[in-house]
Amino acid sequence: MRRSISASYLAVFAGIALLARGVSAAPYLAYVSNPQAQNVAVIDPIALSIVATIPVPGAPSALAAAADGGSIYAITASSGNASAVTIIDAVAPVPVGSVA
Repeated sequence: MRRSISASYLAVFAGIALLARGVSAAPYLAYVSNPQAQNVAVIDPIALSIVATIPVPGAPSALAAAADGGSIYAITASSGNASAVTIIDAVAPVPVGSVA
């Protein structure tokens, strides 16, 4: 399912372009945290479209890429300020685990 990118995603997109270039396993995908919807959007920067939306438990506040490019880590906060890390397969892209 592909959707157009709204202006709010474009504003965040510029801030994560370098993250996407560091992901060798998926060099043409960018990952954008969406705290309000509690998900991570996967964006095709060539087509400027959202290619996947990955639900995460809580509001994702930061993203990081594994050195090998195979995983994306989404740091989330839920009610009570409890933090967790959701591990996302960068190629699939689907959540594959979490650390509380």
